Amino acid sequence: MKYYFIEALDTWSFRGNRAFGDAGSYGSTVFPPPPSVIAGAFRSRLLSDSSAQIDSFVRGEGLADHPELERVLGTPDEPGTFHLSSLYLARRNPQNGMIKIFTALPADVMVSNNGKDVFCLQPKEQPESLMSSIPDSLPCLPVLRRSEAAKPESGWLLTHDGLRTYTLGKPLARDHIMHSRCLWADETRVGIGMNPESRSAEDSKLFSLQHTALHHAGEKADHESGLLVGLQGCEDLLREPGMLRLGGDGRAAVFTHVEPETIPIPSEQIKETGRFKLMLQTPGLFVNGWLPDGIQQEDQALFLDWQGVRAQLVCAAVPGYTVVSGWDLARWQPKPAQRAVPAGSVYWFKLLQGDSERLGKLAEQGLWVLAGENIDRQRRAEGYNLASIACW
Repeated sequence: MKYYFIEALDTWSFRGNRAFGDAGSYGSTVFPPPPSVIAGAFRSRLLSDSSAQIDSFVRGEGLADHPELERVLGTPDEPGTFHLSSLYLARRNPQNGMIKIFTALPADVMVSNNGKDVFCLQPKEQPESLMSSIPDSLPCLPVLRRSEAAKPESGWLLTHDGLRTYTLGKPLARDHIMHSRCLWADETRVGIGMNPESRSAEDSKLFSLQHTALHHAGEKADHESGLLVGLQGCEDLLREPGMLRLGGDGRAAVFTHVEPETIPIPSEQIKETGRFKLMLQTPGLFVNGWLPDGIQQEDQALFLDWQGVRAQLVCAAVPGYTVVSGWDLARWQPKPAQRAVPAGSVYWFKLLQGDSERLGKLAEQGLWVLAGENIDRQRRAEGYNLASIACW
Protein backbone atom coordinates (compact mmCIF):
# COMPACT_ATOMS: atom_id res chain seq x y z
CA MET A 1 0.00 0.00 0.00
CA LYS A 2 1.18 3.52 -0.82
CA TYR A 3 -0.01 6.60 1.06
CA TYR A 4 -0.71 10.00 -0.47
CA PHE A 5 -1.36 13.32 1.23
CA ILE A 6 -3.99 15.41 -0.59
CA GLU A 7 -3.71 19.17 -0.12
CA ALA A 8 -6.41 21.59 -1.24
CA LEU A 9 -5.45 24.40 -3.62
CA ASP A 10 -8.97 25.83 -3.45
CA THR A 11 -12.10 25.35 -1.38
CA TRP A 12 -13.93 22.03 -1.82
CA SER A 13 -17.63 21.26 -2.00
CA PHE A 14 -18.85 17.66 -1.73
CA ARG A 15 -22.61 17.82 -2.13
CA GLY A 16 -23.73 14.47 -0.73
CA ASN A 17 -27.12 13.04 -1.77
CA ARG A 18 -29.44 16.01 -1.32
CA ALA A 19 -31.20 17.52 -4.31
CA PHE A 20 -29.69 20.79 -5.48
CA GLY A 21 -30.02 23.07 -8.49
CA ASP A 22 -33.28 25.01 -8.21
CA ALA A 23 -33.21 28.78 -8.02
CA GLY A 24 -32.80 29.93 -4.43
CA SER A 25 -31.63 26.52 -3.24
CA TYR A 26 -28.89 25.94 -0.66
CA GLY A 27 -26.33 23.22 -1.22
CA SER A 28 -24.61 21.82 1.86
CA THR A 29 -21.21 20.13 1.78
CA VAL A 30 -20.18 16.79 3.29
CA PHE A 31 -16.73 16.58 4.82
CA PRO A 32 -14.81 14.34 4.94
CA PRO A 33 -16.07 13.19 1.53
CA PRO A 34 -17.27 9.66 0.74
CA PRO A 35 -14.38 7.37 -0.22
CA SER A 36 -15.86 6.86 -3.70
CA VAL A 37 -15.17 10.54 -4.50
CA ILE A 38 -11.48 10.16 -3.72
CA ALA A 39 -11.18 6.81 -5.47
CA GLY A 40 -12.91 8.20 -8.55
CA ALA A 41 -10.57 11.19 -8.66
CA PHE A 42 -7.49 8.94 -8.63
CA ARG A 43 -8.94 6.56 -11.21
CA SER A 44 -9.75 9.53 -13.45
CA ARG A 45 -6.22 10.78 -12.97
CA LEU A 46 -4.79 7.42 -14.05
CA LEU A 47 -7.07 7.39 -17.06
CA SER A 48 -6.29 10.97 -18.05
CA ASP A 49 -2.63 10.02 -18.49
CA SER A 50 -3.94 7.90 -21.39
CA SER A 51 -6.45 10.44 -22.70
CA ALA A 52 -6.47 9.03 -26.23
CA GLN A 53 -8.32 5.94 -24.96
CA ILE A 54 -10.86 7.47 -22.58
CA ASP A 55 -13.70 6.85 -25.05
CA SER A 56 -12.61 3.24 -25.44
CA PHE A 57 -12.61 2.77 -21.65
CA VAL A 58 -16.09 4.32 -21.30
CA ARG A 59 -17.45 1.94 -23.94
CA GLY A 60 -16.02 -1.00 -21.99
CA GLU A 61 -13.61 -1.96 -24.75
CA GLY A 62 -10.54 -1.86 -22.51
CA LEU A 63 -7.17 -0.19 -23.02
CA ALA A 64 -5.46 -2.38 -25.60
CA ASP A 65 -2.43 -0.10 -26.00
CA HIS A 66 -1.91 0.09 -22.23
CA PRO A 67 -2.23 -3.48 -20.85
CA GLU A 68 -0.76 -2.53 -17.44
CA LEU A 69 -3.24 0.31 -17.01
CA GLU A 70 -6.06 -1.96 -18.17
CA ARG A 71 -5.09 -4.50 -15.49
CA VAL A 72 -5.21 -1.75 -12.86
CA LEU A 73 -8.42 0.03 -13.93
CA GLY A 74 -10.35 -2.83 -15.52
CA THR A 75 -13.60 -1.62 -17.11
CA PRO A 76 -16.60 0.38 -15.84
CA ASP A 77 -18.36 -2.95 -15.17
CA GLU A 78 -15.37 -4.96 -13.87
CA PRO A 79 -12.82 -2.99 -11.82
CA GLY A 80 -9.17 -4.00 -11.94
CA THR A 81 -6.65 -4.28 -9.12
CA PHE A 82 -6.97 -0.64 -8.01
CA HIS A 83 -8.74 -0.01 -4.72
CA LEU A 84 -8.74 2.57 -1.96
CA SER A 85 -7.61 0.95 1.29
CA SER A 86 -7.68 3.81 3.82
CA LEU A 87 -8.97 7.36 4.16
CA TYR A 88 -8.24 9.74 7.04
CA LEU A 89 -8.38 13.40 7.84
CA ALA A 90 -4.77 14.48 8.23
CA ARG A 91 -2.44 17.35 9.05
CA ARG A 92 1.11 17.81 7.78
CA ASN A 93 3.91 19.73 9.45
CA PRO A 94 5.57 21.76 6.65
CA GLN A 95 8.86 21.85 8.53
CA ASN A 96 9.52 18.11 8.85
CA GLY A 97 6.76 16.62 6.69
CA MET A 98 5.33 14.62 9.63
CA ILE A 99 1.75 13.42 9.09
CA LYS A 100 -0.81 13.16 11.89
CA ILE A 101 -4.15 11.49 11.22
CA PHE A 102 -7.57 12.28 12.66
CA THR A 103 -10.87 10.44 12.65
CA ALA A 104 -14.43 11.23 13.56
CA LEU A 105 -15.48 10.07 17.02
CA PRO A 106 -16.40 6.37 17.16
CA ALA A 107 -20.01 5.67 18.06
CA ASP A 108 -18.96 4.53 21.55
CA VAL A 109 -17.24 7.83 22.46
CA MET A 110 -19.11 10.84 23.86
CA VAL A 111 -17.74 14.36 24.41
CA SER A 112 -19.47 16.97 26.58
CA ASN A 113 -18.82 20.10 28.65
CA ASN A 114 -16.98 21.92 25.83
CA GLY A 115 -14.62 19.03 25.34
CA LYS A 116 -13.62 18.71 28.98
CA ASP A 117 -15.34 15.37 29.50
CA VAL A 118 -14.66 12.35 27.29
CA PHE A 119 -16.49 9.09 28.00
CA CYS A 120 -16.60 5.68 26.35
CA LEU A 121 -19.66 3.44 26.28
CA GLN A 122 -19.11 -0.03 27.72
CA PRO A 123 -21.01 -3.27 26.97
CA LYS A 124 -23.36 -4.33 29.76
CA GLU A 125 -25.14 -7.67 29.81
CA GLN A 126 -28.87 -7.61 29.17
CA PRO A 127 -31.32 -9.50 31.39
CA GLU A 128 -32.42 -12.75 29.75
CA SER A 129 -36.06 -11.66 29.98
CA LEU A 130 -35.26 -8.58 27.88
CA MET A 131 -33.31 -10.60 25.31
CA SER A 132 -36.16 -13.05 24.83
CA SER A 133 -38.62 -10.21 24.15
CA ILE A 134 -36.49 -8.42 21.54
CA PRO A 135 -35.81 -10.26 18.24
CA ASP A 136 -32.19 -10.41 17.06
CA SER A 137 -30.91 -8.80 20.28
CA LEU A 138 -27.29 -9.12 21.38
CA PRO A 139 -26.09 -10.27 24.81
CA CYS A 140 -24.94 -6.78 25.75
CA LEU A 141 -26.03 -3.18 25.31
CA PRO A 142 -23.62 -0.21 25.01
CA VAL A 143 -24.07 1.77 28.22
CA LEU A 144 -22.72 5.18 29.22
CA ARG A 145 -21.76 5.24 32.88
CA ARG A 146 -21.48 8.68 34.48
CA SER A 147 -22.91 10.34 37.55
CA GLU A 148 -24.47 13.38 35.85
CA ALA A 149 -26.55 13.82 32.71
CA ALA A 150 -24.89 15.65 29.85
CA LYS A 151 -25.63 16.51 26.24
CA PRO A 152 -23.21 15.04 23.67
CA GLU A 153 -21.39 17.61 21.52
CA SER A 154 -20.67 17.30 17.82
CA GLY A 155 -17.71 18.41 15.72
CA TRP A 156 -15.01 16.65 17.73
CA LEU A 157 -12.31 14.42 16.26
CA LEU A 158 -9.93 11.84 17.68
CA THR A 159 -6.33 12.96 17.31
CA HIS A 160 -3.48 10.69 16.24
CA ASP A 161 -2.60 9.97 19.88
CA GLY A 162 -6.28 9.64 20.72
CA LEU A 163 -6.76 6.99 18.05
CA ARG A 164 -3.73 5.10 19.33
CA THR A 165 -5.08 5.28 22.90
CA TYR A 166 -8.54 4.15 21.73
CA THR A 167 -6.98 1.26 19.79
CA LEU A 168 -5.23 0.07 22.95
CA GLY A 169 -8.50 0.19 24.90
CA LYS A 170 -7.26 2.85 27.34
CA PRO A 171 -9.34 5.76 28.76
CA LEU A 172 -9.50 8.89 26.63
CA ALA A 173 -8.71 12.37 27.94
CA ARG A 174 -9.15 15.99 26.78
CA ASP A 175 -5.83 16.06 24.94
CA HIS A 176 -6.93 13.08 22.82
CA ILE A 177 -9.60 15.08 20.99
CA MET A 178 -9.61 18.17 18.76
CA HIS A 179 -12.44 20.19 17.27
CA SER A 180 -12.87 20.10 13.51
CA ARG A 181 -12.57 23.90 13.30
CA CYS A 182 -8.85 23.44 13.96
CA LEU A 183 -8.58 21.68 10.59
CA TRP A 184 -11.15 23.43 8.40
CA ALA A 185 -13.90 26.05 8.29
CA ASP A 186 -17.20 26.18 6.41
CA GLU A 187 -17.84 29.04 4.00
CA THR A 188 -20.96 29.96 2.05
CA ARG A 189 -20.63 31.16 -1.53
CA VAL A 190 -23.34 32.75 -3.69
CA GLY A 191 -23.57 31.73 -7.34
CA ILE A 192 -25.80 32.32 -10.32
CA GLY A 193 -27.17 29.90 -12.90
CA MET A 194 -25.58 29.98 -16.36
CA ASN A 195 -27.07 29.39 -19.77
CA PRO A 196 -25.03 26.44 -21.15
CA GLU A 197 -25.39 27.62 -24.76
CA SER A 198 -24.66 31.34 -24.47
CA ARG A 199 -22.48 31.00 -21.34
CA SER A 200 -24.26 34.02 -19.92
CA ALA A 201 -25.93 34.53 -16.54
CA GLU A 202 -29.64 33.79 -16.26
CA ASP A 203 -32.09 36.00 -14.39
CA SER A 204 -33.57 34.95 -11.02
CA LYS A 205 -31.27 31.97 -10.58
CA LEU A 206 -29.20 32.86 -7.54
CA PHE A 207 -28.21 30.00 -5.25
CA SER A 208 -25.99 29.43 -2.20
CA LEU A 209 -23.42 26.67 -1.84
CA GLN A 210 -21.44 25.62 1.21
CA HIS A 211 -17.70 25.09 0.79
CA THR A 212 -15.01 23.55 2.98
CA ALA A 213 -11.90 25.71 3.44
CA LEU A 214 -8.99 23.71 4.85
CA HIS A 215 -6.42 25.53 6.95
CA HIS A 216 -2.96 26.07 5.48
CA ALA A 217 0.30 26.83 7.26
CA GLY A 218 0.76 30.55 7.66
CA GLU A 219 -2.96 31.36 7.75
CA LYS A 220 -4.72 30.25 10.94
CA ALA A 221 -2.52 27.26 11.67
CA ASP A 222 1.09 26.10 11.65
CA HIS A 223 0.12 22.90 9.82
CA GLU A 224 -1.42 22.03 6.46
CA SER A 225 -4.78 20.25 6.65
CA GLY A 226 -5.76 17.65 4.09
CA LEU A 227 -6.60 14.01 3.53
CA LEU A 228 -4.42 10.91 3.86
CA VAL A 229 -5.28 8.19 1.34
CA GLY A 230 -3.97 4.64 1.07
CA LEU A 231 -4.06 3.05 -2.40
CA GLN A 232 -3.38 -0.51 -3.50
CA GLY A 233 -3.12 -2.19 -6.85
CA CYS A 234 -1.90 0.76 -8.90
CA GLU A 235 1.85 0.17 -8.42
CA ASP A 236 3.91 3.07 -9.78
CA LEU A 237 1.48 4.25 -12.45
CA LEU A 238 0.62 7.44 -10.57
CA ARG A 239 2.88 10.33 -11.48
CA GLU A 240 3.41 12.32 -8.34
CA PRO A 241 3.29 14.98 -7.22
CA GLY A 242 0.16 15.32 -9.29
CA MET A 243 -3.09 17.22 -9.59
CA LEU A 244 -6.65 16.10 -8.87
CA ARG A 245 -10.09 17.55 -9.56
CA LEU A 246 -12.30 17.03 -6.50
CA GLY A 247 -15.97 17.52 -5.73
CA GLY A 248 -18.36 20.06 -7.23
CA ASP A 249 -16.87 22.15 -10.06
CA GLY A 250 -13.72 20.01 -9.98
CA ARG A 251 -11.80 22.15 -7.47
CA ALA A 252 -8.03 21.75 -7.53
CA ALA A 253 -5.94 19.58 -5.21
CA VAL A 254 -2.40 18.24 -5.28
CA PHE A 255 -1.24 14.84 -4.00
CA THR A 256 2.22 13.72 -2.89
CA HIS A 257 3.58 10.37 -1.73
CA VAL A 258 4.22 10.26 2.05
CA GLU A 259 5.33 7.73 4.65
CA PRO A 260 3.01 8.35 7.63
CA GLU A 261 3.28 6.85 11.07
CA THR A 262 0.67 4.09 11.12
CA ILE A 263 -1.11 2.70 14.18
CA PRO A 264 -0.49 -1.05 14.56
CA ILE A 265 -3.10 -3.65 15.46
CA PRO A 266 -2.91 -4.35 19.25
CA SER A 267 -2.47 -8.11 18.74
CA GLU A 268 -0.82 -8.76 22.11
CA GLN A 269 -3.48 -6.86 24.06
CA ILE A 270 -6.27 -8.67 22.21
CA LYS A 271 -4.56 -11.99 22.94
CA GLU A 272 -4.40 -11.15 26.65
CA THR A 273 -7.97 -9.86 27.01
CA GLY A 274 -9.63 -12.14 24.46
CA ARG A 275 -11.73 -9.21 23.22
CA PHE A 276 -11.64 -6.79 20.32
CA LYS A 277 -13.70 -4.14 18.53
CA LEU A 278 -14.29 -3.43 14.86
CA MET A 279 -14.76 0.26 14.04
CA LEU A 280 -15.86 1.24 10.54
CA GLN A 281 -13.53 3.78 8.93
CA THR A 282 -15.82 4.19 5.92
CA PRO A 283 -19.54 3.44 5.45
CA GLY A 284 -20.44 -0.25 5.43
CA LEU A 285 -22.57 -1.83 2.70
CA PHE A 286 -23.91 -5.09 4.13
CA VAL A 287 -26.49 -7.52 2.80
CA ASN A 288 -28.11 -7.90 6.24
CA GLY A 289 -28.49 -4.22 7.06
CA TRP A 290 -26.52 -3.31 10.18
CA LEU A 291 -24.83 -6.73 10.45
CA PRO A 292 -21.46 -7.12 8.68
CA ASP A 293 -21.30 -9.86 6.06
CA GLY A 294 -19.78 -13.14 7.19
CA ILE A 295 -21.35 -13.07 10.66
CA GLN A 296 -23.72 -16.04 11.03
CA GLN A 297 -26.35 -16.92 13.61
CA GLU A 298 -25.92 -20.12 15.64
CA ASP A 299 -28.29 -21.02 18.50
CA GLN A 300 -29.51 -17.44 19.02
CA ALA A 301 -25.94 -16.07 18.98
CA LEU A 302 -23.90 -14.36 16.24
CA PHE A 303 -20.43 -15.61 15.33
CA LEU A 304 -17.60 -14.55 13.06
CA ASP A 305 -15.69 -17.46 11.49
CA TRP A 306 -12.82 -16.52 9.20
CA GLN A 307 -9.45 -18.18 8.50
CA GLY A 308 -9.34 -19.97 11.84
CA VAL A 309 -10.58 -16.98 13.85
CA ARG A 310 -13.84 -17.55 15.70
CA ALA A 311 -15.41 -14.71 17.68
CA GLN A 312 -18.84 -13.95 19.11
CA LEU A 313 -20.51 -10.61 18.45
CA VAL A 314 -21.75 -9.43 21.84
CA CYS A 315 -22.58 -5.75 21.35
CA ALA A 316 -22.92 -3.06 18.68
CA ALA A 317 -23.24 0.73 18.50
CA VAL A 318 -24.76 1.70 15.14
CA PRO A 319 -26.12 5.28 15.00
CA GLY A 320 -28.78 4.76 12.33
CA TYR A 321 -28.20 4.53 8.60
CA THR A 322 -26.74 6.79 5.93
CA VAL A 323 -27.21 6.75 2.14
CA VAL A 324 -24.48 6.01 -0.37
CA SER A 325 -24.93 7.08 -3.98
CA GLY A 326 -22.76 9.07 -6.38
CA TRP A 327 -22.43 9.95 -10.04
CA ASP A 328 -21.37 7.45 -12.70
CA LEU A 329 -19.13 9.42 -15.06
CA ALA A 330 -18.83 6.57 -17.57
CA ARG A 331 -22.62 6.26 -17.99
CA TRP A 332 -23.37 9.88 -17.08
CA GLN A 333 -26.12 8.96 -14.64
CA PRO A 334 -26.64 8.68 -10.86
CA LYS A 335 -25.46 5.54 -9.14
CA PRO A 336 -28.12 3.53 -7.28
CA ALA A 337 -28.81 4.83 -3.77
CA GLN A 338 -27.87 2.25 -1.13
CA ARG A 339 -28.52 2.20 2.60
CA ALA A 340 -25.24 1.99 4.50
CA VAL A 341 -23.99 1.71 8.07
CA PRO A 342 -22.23 5.01 8.88
CA ALA A 343 -18.51 5.32 9.50
CA GLY A 344 -17.67 5.18 13.21
CA SER A 345 -20.04 2.31 13.99
CA VAL A 346 -18.56 -0.10 16.52
CA TYR A 347 -18.92 -3.88 17.00
CA TRP A 348 -17.68 -5.66 20.15
CA PHE A 349 -16.44 -9.27 19.90
CA LYS A 350 -15.20 -11.98 22.23
CA LEU A 351 -12.34 -13.92 20.67
CA LEU A 352 -13.05 -17.63 21.15
CA GLN A 353 -10.22 -19.15 19.12
CA GLY A 354 -7.61 -18.28 16.54
CA ASP A 355 -4.60 -16.01 16.17
CA SER A 356 -5.33 -12.36 16.94
CA GLU A 357 -2.68 -11.29 14.42
CA ARG A 358 -4.95 -12.51 11.62
CA LEU A 359 -7.33 -9.70 12.49
CA GLY A 360 -4.84 -7.37 10.87
CA LYS A 361 -5.98 -8.73 7.50
CA LEU A 362 -9.46 -7.32 8.14
CA ALA A 363 -7.96 -3.87 8.64
CA GLU A 364 -5.68 -4.24 5.63
CA GLN A 365 -8.17 -5.68 3.14
CA GLY A 366 -11.49 -4.42 4.52
CA LEU A 367 -14.56 -6.38 5.56
CA TRP A 368 -15.03 -7.51 1.95
CA VAL A 369 -12.90 -10.54 2.80
CA LEU A 370 -15.89 -11.77 4.86
CA ALA A 371 -18.46 -11.23 2.11
CA GLY A 372 -17.75 -14.32 -0.02
CA GLU A 373 -20.01 -14.27 -3.08
CA ASN A 374 -21.69 -11.07 -1.88
CA ILE A 375 -18.69 -8.90 -2.72
CA ASP A 376 -19.42 -5.75 -4.72
CA ARG A 377 -16.17 -5.23 -6.59
CA GLN A 378 -17.08 -1.70 -7.65
CA ARG A 379 -17.80 -0.53 -4.10
CA ARG A 380 -14.72 -2.39 -2.85
CA ALA A 381 -12.54 -0.44 -5.30
CA GLU A 382 -14.18 2.77 -4.05
CA GLY A 383 -13.09 2.13 -0.46
CA TYR A 384 -16.26 1.14 1.38
CA ASN A 385 -16.37 -1.41 4.26
CA LEU A 386 -12.96 -0.42 5.67
CA ALA A 387 -12.49 -1.05 9.39
CA SER A 388 -9.88 -0.67 12.11
CA ILE A 389 -9.26 -3.03 15.05
CA ALA A 390 -9.13 -2.04 18.73
CA CYS A 391 -9.18 -3.90 22.02
CA TRP A 392 -11.59 -3.38 24.91
